Amino acid sequence: MGTSKSLAPGSGGAWTGLKGDITGHFTGSRRSSFGSIVGNAVRAAGGIGVGGRRGGRGGGGSAAGGGAGGSIGPVVGGLGGFAEAVRDRGLAGGLEALGLGELEGKSAVEVVATVADHLAAAVEGIDGELMREALREAIIEAAALGDSDGYADLEGGLQSFLRDEGVEGLVEVFLCKFVFDAVWANFEEHAQAKATDRNALEAFVNAIDGVCASEVRGALDDVRDRGEFNTMDWFGQDGQRVGREIFATIETRLRAMGEA
Repeated sequence: MGTSKSLAPGSGGAWTGLKGDITGHFTGSRRSSFGSIVGNAVRAAGGIGVGGRRGGRGGGGSAAGGGAGGSIGPVVGGLGGFAEAVRDRGLAGGLEALGLGELEGKSAVEVVATVADHLAAAVEGIDGELMREALREAIIEAAALGDSDGYADLEGGLQSFLRDEGVEGLVEVFLCKFVFDAVWANFEEHAQAKATDRNALEAFVNAIDGVCASEVRGALDDVRDRGEFNTMDWFGQDGQRVGREIFATIETRLRAMGEA
């Protein structure tokens, strides 16, 4: 359970209230909504992710001004471009589009890991590790890949998913995983320490995940409603711009759930 990249919460400022909310949830002494806990975590960390944390203290930063917001655009654009190429030209076409044609026919595990590393290669630190992990998990989930499945299974699974859910469907799976992990990493250690038992912790994790996923889907639905995905040049400036805008919208929505 969890990201395996967790940090201890910071001290002072917004961190104090956040830790009190989490402790109060498990002891029953304080009733805060899960949305409020997520929002306060984003506020305390200076954004979605850990890159906005300043010396362990939080509570500042403008919307979308910290965390992973500055690096997410190329990752989303690259994932969308890869997915579009796989949908239209098969897995070999997707790998070629990323300059990874030498992976054709390799094991599914190697292909997924290398694609994820390539897409998030420029993102450093824990945020980069979380992005790569979320990319791997998203591709495996979308392809419904099993432990013994190979290259052809990866290709068939991805193409089936993309036909049904669209390119933006894969972007959605990735963002749901990354946003949750990047929020949860900031207080996982504290939640584990305060949880009364494993079932209580699992219910708490699922609730936090649900809040994050709901806002990811809402932000993507806004773009769908505007029809921007229909003519998207994922590998171009459009892909990076929309990736940044979607992430900024998610971050703004989550921040707004916290206490002012």
